[in-house]
Amino acid sequence: MKGSKKTSKHKKEELPVKTISETELATVLSGDIDFSGDLISQEPVLIKCKFSGSVHSDMEVYVSKKAFLKAKVYAKKISIHGHLEGDVNAKDIVELFSTAVLKGNISTCQLITQRGACFTGKCQMPEVQE
Repeated sequence: MKGSKKTSKHKKEELPVKTISETELATVLSGDIDFSGDLISQEPVLIKCKFSGSVHSDMEVYVSKKAFLKAKVYAKKISIHGHLEGDVNAKDIVELFSTAVLKGNISTCQLITQRGACFTGKCQMPEVQE
């Protein structure tokens, strides 16, 4: 075929990444602490430390690359770059980045997983009501 263009059937889709600045967040648990208990916030939360317990946020929960959580996490959006052992429940979306390790169950309407992410558990995705 003259003049025809070959197109790849398998385009590499990138995970939509929003750059998070710590200065924009009200709650940041830095890497030099070891937190145990329940964290409840109405604002976005960034966790960079060792954490055990539960996290409840009306907004987003971000788990950094170096974070290690043994926790149940409830939020509108959950973005995982680090290690999390426990169930996650997101109203909107769960994002597992390439460095993520999640050992637990997921309940969410949308799940995005980058190549390299490790997930062990079950995923429940309720139907979206239109």
